[in-house]
Amino acid sequence: MGSQCSGIAMKIREHVIVCLSVVTLSFSFVMTGCSVATQDNVTPAGPLKLTLPQQECLEKSMPYIQQFFQGTVSEENLNDAWNCTSDALTMFTTSVRGSNPDYYTSRELRTFLETFFLGDIKVSDQLLIEAMRLKQILIGGAADRITRPELAQAQNIIAALRIETQRLRPFVRLISMNETVDEALKDPARVEAGLQALQTATATLGGLFSGGTEQYDTDHLEVMLKELKPVFKNWNGPEKAINYLPTFGVIKTLLLNPAGNRIAPNEWQPLLTNAGRIYALYLRGHYLMAKQELMLGAGLKQLMLAYEEAASILRSGIEAKPAKMIKFTQLDDAVNEIYRLDLVNSNVRDTTVKTLIRVLFQKILNPATKGVRPSVKGLTLTAFDHIYSQGASFLEMQRAWESVIAKASETDSRYRTSPIPLSTVRQIWPQLTTGYPLAQEDLKRLFNIDSPITYRENDTVIFDSRISQHALSQRAFNSYNWKSLATRMILNGYSTDATKNRYSGVTQTQLQTFFNDVHDLGVDLEILEPKDDQLWKTSFGESNMFMVSSENDGLLSYFEGFDFFSYTLGAGVMSMRVYNDIKGVCPHLGADPFGRPAMDMPCYRKRNQEMFAKAFAELPTWVKVYNDLGPAQFSQLQEGLEKGTRGSVSEEPITTSDLTRVTMIMEYIESIYVRYDVNRSGTIEYPEAQKAFPLFKELLQEASGFKDDRKLFALFSYLLTYGKPPTSISEKVYWQLVWLSSEDKWKQVHADRMKILGIVGALSTKK
Repeated sequence: MGSQCSGIAMKIREHVIVCLSVVTLSFSFVMTGCSVATQDNVTPAGPLKLTLPQQECLEKSMPYIQQFFQGTVSEENLNDAWNCTSDALTMFTTSVRGSNPDYYTSRELRTFLETFFLGDIKVSDQLLIEAMRLKQILIGGAADRITRPELAQAQNIIAALRIETQRLRPFVRLISMNETVDEALKDPARVEAGLQALQTATATLGGLFSGGTEQYDTDHLEVMLKELKPVFKNWNGPEKAINYLPTFGVIKTLLLNPAGNRIAPNEWQPLLTNAGRIYALYLRGHYLMAKQELMLGAGLKQLMLAYEEAASILRSGIEAKPAKMIKFTQLDDAVNEIYRLDLVNSNVRDTTVKTLIRVLFQKILNPATKGVRPSVKGLTLTAFDHIYSQGASFLEMQRAWESVIAKASETDSRYRTSPIPLSTVRQIWPQLTTGYPLAQEDLKRLFNIDSPITYRENDTVIFDSRISQHALSQRAFNSYNWKSLATRMILNGYSTDATKNRYSGVTQTQLQTFFNDVHDLGVDLEILEPKDDQLWKTSFGESNMFMVSSENDGLLSYFEGFDFFSYTLGAGVMSMRVYNDIKGVCPHLGADPFGRPAMDMPCYRKRNQEMFAKAFAELPTWVKVYNDLGPAQFSQLQEGLEKGTRGSVSEEPITTSDLTRVTMIMEYIESIYVRYDVNRSGTIEYPEAQKAFPLFKELLQEASGFKDDRKLFALFSYLLTYGKPPTSISEKVYWQLVWLSSEDKWKQVHADRMKILGIVGALSTKK
């Protein structure tokens, strides 16, 4: 992702710098030529032979112009370059006459340029035409002449450009990113000044271009850029600008109005102003947000400034549309351009991105109220407000965490850098005042859950029923915050009523709809197997049973969804560790559904036994089980994990999905002990089994066909006692004749983790 963002940034940088360069150089070229025009019938040896000091000053000024864009020109030399243009204009208006006393023709302009300024360079007919079109944009008037009042107006433009280039001069290396981050951060205030200078300059340039009366087609700019190439030698700016002209059109469409290749006079100001804001936004990220902890302190302040600026730019683009909406077709064009420039992960198809945009704006960012969801055909202000509030609430919660650190540090200075006990967080959090009380309430409820979870620095879950064992580091809080946001947005987007179902969540059918909507993205990102059309069902059932917050009430709640995120990502850390290890030592046998190598199963079993303690160090109770079993009994543990993962013991090659599933099963079992092993004995006993029974009731019912609660609990207690269902004839007889009627035997339940694992494997086999 980092390399993709870097590529996007590089192209944005080149596009903005090239555009600014072309505009400034083109204007200098045109205005200098307009400064001294010749009569149509005058020859170089005729009366237009000039010997004033300004003669050939453009040729002398060309190095200064180049130095300006390199950030090395002096104030004096930059003034000399502008003096050349201004003085020549004055000289021309006072000393030279054209064939008509009121104006000068474009042919006279060309004669003068070629005679006194351009040396061997010849101005083509096409370049002359395009230069005069540019004159129309800047000053107005006809396309084949320039009048004396227009020349007077040109002096005002020259004066404005002189001011803006001098304003930018100290910051050109910064703006062109030829200055290193370390150099820039020596004086952050100077960086802020440079960003402001850039935005002032582009806004001024927009005002200058708004002075004309004609609309401008970027096709003309492409022609002009091609014609300018011989004039500005050894400069590849024109080619770059031509490549990005379609990008310009897409941005213009998003921020203003279609058609993107046509610019009306009143569109220049907002267009160039926004271009400056977008590029300044990127520079803020490149310099002021570099080498910062973005979720805390100065980095967070910069992130919040950037967020507000980005939101303002996007809002202005929506408000500029007559329908106050950026249509899906316009967003599709933007996606096409992103793919043309090769700015995204090639694994993610453009059709996937376009579909996801519609899912976001039609569902996730368009929550229903009482079962009614508004019809949406693009990005509306309503959707934007929802986007903005969710992002702003996330940043506000990060700022609230700074207050937690400050308050906790008042009593113990270690908490400035060390994790803060969850018990302390629980006390401080409700006392805070934030602008987003609902987001604050979400986190408060997560902190106060009966059986809490927290995270290690690698984002794996800490399973422990004791509140004293839980603390939140900065990174752990960051994880809490984004997972809370993601869970809230998804569940609210798919529930029947976002307000009413804020915590109760979604039904199985609604979750299925979500999985269907994001299926292609999951496949492209190699998260979902292409042929797995039941993951939504297993995810729903397991979230209802095996989370520390599970209620098994037929809904996937906010808390269950949060836990499921946590378990899945934590399992991913451990399972990839295993995969990367066995990939280097076990034979590769074909490919998994994602095209990654699948591994030889016997080799995996052997390697898993050797590295189990290291692979699952974040699950210390399982490591203890492993150590207590010893190598000889490890096969029983391995068999239970395989049955829980695949439903049976198989020699089929093992895949990354299998490994993630193995890890999640162990996490699920840890949840049971966190919630129900009250005395921390390492076993589930009768009173604890009674409390756990409601969670397993539905699964037991599905596996056995029993309807009666008494029979179901009898089966549950049998499974907990023996770690497997009755399968042999003698076991079935004992079950039927003795166990069902012997409640005293049920009370002898004493289930360790291996027995629970056996149950999971048995129930998976039944399915």
